[in-house]
Amino acid sequence: MNWMRRRTAEMGSRREVRYSEEHWKLLELLRTRARQTMERLSDNGIESLAFGSIARGDVTPKSDIDLFVRERIPSFRIELCIEEREILARVITQATPFSLIKGHLKLTGTIDISFPLIEPTDSEIDFHLLAGAVNTRELERSERKSGVDKRLMLIRPTREGHIEDPITDVSSGVLARRIGVSQRIVDERRRVLTRRRRVGTTGMHLERWLRGNESFEEVLSDLMKRDAALRRCVHQRGGL
Repeated sequence: MNWMRRRTAEMGSRREVRYSEEHWKLLELLRTRARQTMERLSDNGIESLAFGSIARGDVTPKSDIDLFVRERIPSFRIELCIEEREILARVITQATPFSLIKGHLKLTGTIDISFPLIEPTDSEIDFHLLAGAVNTRELERSERKSGVDKRLMLIRPTREGHIEDPITDVSSGVLARRIGVSQRIVDERRRVLTRRRRVGTTGMHLERWLRGNESFEEVLSDLMKRDAALRRCVHQRGGL
């Protein structure tokens, strides 16, 4: 068995999934929650994307509602859009010493709003698109988008549910066209995701949970004073 066939066997084979009535109801419930939060952001001039299973349609009862604000804006503007009682936690994360530093607002209803604390690269924005992403207007129109899930399966929405294929069975060019990102991004993320699946993840490089009235920017500034690598990353990316 060659590498390609071995990887396909590990990920699973092509199949078509038809959604039950309960699945459609769950998807509509999660999308309604996402849309309500995204509309509050939009009403205050903040555009966001819903990405992952909620955009593709392949949700489960354990699915989170993942929202992403593409532009770097002061964190207080995002927090002002959310009722204080809805905020369960506020977290700063960075996957690796060189990757995007993000703030997270974890809300009731399994909603996670993430936003960049430094200028994001095109690749980092497209990473969210690779998982499948929809904006507020697309949610209103009940649109679903193709994307790659954590199993490295390409999920393609259909009227009845979805079709899934191992990404090893789909060329980078076809994958890029179906999702709407550049082939360079697909090749880059394919390498990262395949390696991640093979060797696993080692956890977040940075994960700082905020306390009380701490602000994202103040905490990041304090972290920079004690971490030269973090300081270089922020300065190179135009943060703070």
